[in-house]
Amino acid sequence: MQDNPMKLEELSIDELIRIAEQDMITAPHYLKENIMERSQSVQVQLPMKLEVHTRQVSKKMQMFYYTMKISAAMVCTLILLLLVPNLKFNVDQGYQEAKRPIEEKRTEVTETFMEKRSNFKESIDTLKANFMQSINGGNDNEQQ
Repeated sequence: MQDNPMKLEELSIDELIRIAEQDMITAPHYLKENIMERSQSVQVQLPMKLEVHTRQVSKKMQMFYYTMKISAAMVCTLILLLLVPNLKFNVDQGYQEAKRPIEEKRTEVTETFMEKRSNFKESIDTLKANFMQSINGGNDNEQQ
């Protein structure tokens, strides 16, 4: 800034701006001219034109894909609407067919459970009888 340091409070805004502008680095005098020339050159203009063209083609293709998707969905919907009433499908019959394997499994599981239950009950009865016999047999031996 300046060689003599001044208090900022004493300076007005205009003086501060003037001091700041004196110390600023200025751009080269040919910079604006150089930028304008390059922006008009073929090296810059051609890629910009190609980019605009690809964006337009891209939007056209997006619209085409969107139209094809909608058309395909509409065709599928019409086919379903025409075919579904002609199908001979009985809901009750389907339910019975789905229910049959479940009933078979349920019967199998129930039978297995009943067998294991009766085997377990027989095992408990045998253990109970052996235990009672050992208690009674032990009492009989002690009494004699």
